[in-house]
Amino acid sequence: MEENRRLDRTNIGLDIVRINFRGRNEKIGTTIQLGYNKYFDLEYVIPYIDKKLRHGLDLSVSYATGREINFLTDSNKLRFYSSEKYPYKILKAKIGTTYRKGYASIHELHLSYNRYEISDELHTLNPDFLANQQRKMKYLELYYKYLYNNTDTRVYPTSGLELKLSAVKRGLLFDRDVNQFFVYTEGAYYKKLIRNISSSLVFRGRFSFNHRQPYILDRAMGFRNEYVRGYEYFVIDGSHYAVLRGNLRYKIFDQVISQRLLPIMRFIPFRVYAKIFDDIGYVYKVETGNSFLNNRLLNGYGVGLDIIISYYAKFRLEYSLNHLGQKGYFYTVPKNKGCKLLFIIVYLKTPTCLILLSFLKV
Repeated sequence: MEENRRLDRTNIGLDIVRINFRGRNEKIGTTIQLGYNKYFDLEYVIPYIDKKLRHGLDLSVSYATGREINFLTDSNKLRFYSSEKYPYKILKAKIGTTYRKGYASIHELHLSYNRYEISDELHTLNPDFLANQQRKMKYLELYYKYLYNNTDTRVYPTSGLELKLSAVKRGLLFDRDVNQFFVYTEGAYYKKLIRNISSSLVFRGRFSFNHRQPYILDRAMGFRNEYVRGYEYFVIDGSHYAVLRGNLRYKIFDQVISQRLLPIMRFIPFRVYAKIFDDIGYVYKVETGNSFLNNRLLNGYGVGLDIIISYYAKFRLEYSLNHLGQKGYFYTVPKNKGCKLLFIIVYLKTPTCLILLSFLKV
């Protein structure tokens, strides 16, 4: 919204996914995105490689570049640098394994190679963008995640418990560019109170060491889903952070819609919830610079609507206020590898292949 919907920032991409092509519930897919930002990836996932159906395997490689990137956080706002010469390049390759003994819990272990490269101009604007004030940075990353979920539904739970615990070490063996270890945790508790009324309490937090990291690895709130509602337009860098979200929700509409346009989804569940919410958060940083939101309690609250379509998509419309006295309307749409808006879906004759043609806005 702050970029005024400029058409020269448009991307267009293609997602191709093949599912269960050998009868083992495998998935192989690729993403090709062109335009203002370029992104390419290839992924292969097999959920089970043993007879007991407990161990899985996944492989992926991705490459990203673009004409614009945020190079600095100034007074809790991102400052951007743009160039026709594509000022950054990011290459990532990952191999991972999963272990699932029961229905509710999953263990994941991943090893990845990460390589960053920036232009001379970007390096001049922020010498600390990458580690050791270099133009190139590479490191190995070891990533462990534990997932537990016994909720009644995965998209919009109304009862149950969900837990996520991650431990990440960036910089292994002979890596000299990066040395970072952090633990991330997320917990959510959902409860039905009375008919059509439910509540949710969600906690997210991270502890990261050591405190001094390159700018690209020092992100806390303001990226992806990590923010206190009411502070969507602010970015807060730091090593440790925590956010607690509380919601009281009332179901005002629940209907199954029958349609023939897309054979893949003949019956589409459609639900609407009204809600009130209150969030608190905190971000710790050793050197705050000109940030006025670090090392203090943040509070945002408001009202909103949650719209759930099918079993996959959730839209949020919210009106929120913060401790600065600011207020505004915000909306969240489903994201698919960076896609903001699904433009058209083409369904092929085979039920195991789906092509998504996406119209993207940055």
